Amino acid sequence: MITSIGAVVTVFVTFFTKVTKAAKAPVDRVHERIDRLTRITLRSLLALMDNAINGDNIDGLKEARDKLQDYLINED
Repeated sequence: MITSIGAVVTVFVTFFTKVTKAAKAPVDRVHERIDRLTRITLRSLLALMDNAINGDNIDGLKEARDKLQDYLINED
């Protein structure tokens, strides 16, 4: 009887481990995408703020725009 319970527990733990790993991978990818989009958004906001303050950050705005545009085109 103990051997049967041990076998069941082993099978359950193995299955649970595999399911957990399989479920974790997509969640990690979602978090990476959210982090990347957040960084791009904040960089864009910073470029807008710099331009509003200094009035001469056209290159920063263009770079932020290009990164945001690249993300929107390629990540969707």
